[in-house]
Amino acid sequence: AVLVGEDLGTVEPEVRDAMAERGVYGYAVGWFADDDPSTWPQRTVAMLGTHDLPTAAGLWDGTDAADRRAAGLPDSPEEDARLRSRLAHLAALGGWEGGSWAGPAPTSASPTAPDPDGSTVELAALTGAAYRALADAGSDLVVASLEDAVGQTHRPNLPGTVDEHPNWSLALPVLIEELDRTNARNWLRSGLPPRTERQPEL
Repeated sequence: AVLVGEDLGTVEPEVRDAMAERGVYGYAVGWFADDDPSTWPQRTVAMLGTHDLPTAAGLWDGTDAADRRAAGLPDSPEEDARLRSRLAHLAALGGWEGGSWAGPAPTSASPTAPDPDGSTVELAALTGAAYRALADAGSDLVVASLEDAVGQTHRPNLPGTVDEHPNWSLALPVLIEELDRTNARNWLRSGLPPRTERQPEL
């Protein structure tokens, strides 16, 4: 078993030092990191986002911004632009070239969205390539979100809300029982191909 500590937000350096001394893994979140995933610390769990952050599709097609506005939260166009740029950067590292990617597409209710330059982006290609970059992360472990695998545009939880957003009660676009009959599993396998034989340090 591997212990993982949620070292997100404001965390003092001493906390991470103590975690490292005890062999507790930390988080490496694609939305927050500014460097190449291949340079991420080994004792971390790599992921694109968390349940409190936008899904890839929702960020890119504007659904997440619309959800925040509907909930009465302030607009943050600068942060949205930064995250979109980060997503595009990760996708480029994973082989995305403005829409061309060899991987299969997940089931998605919003398969395409406008790019800032006016072109159309295939969200499955964009998201899949970003996860391919995570597969090359220096982290021992990599996890993928089911929401990203099925093209969900709404994040599971919207911090700062109670009744304004259906937190923790959003249905996926497909039933769990139907996942094997969709491309979600193939998409995950293609986006996160088998990694080199490297076992976590226990």
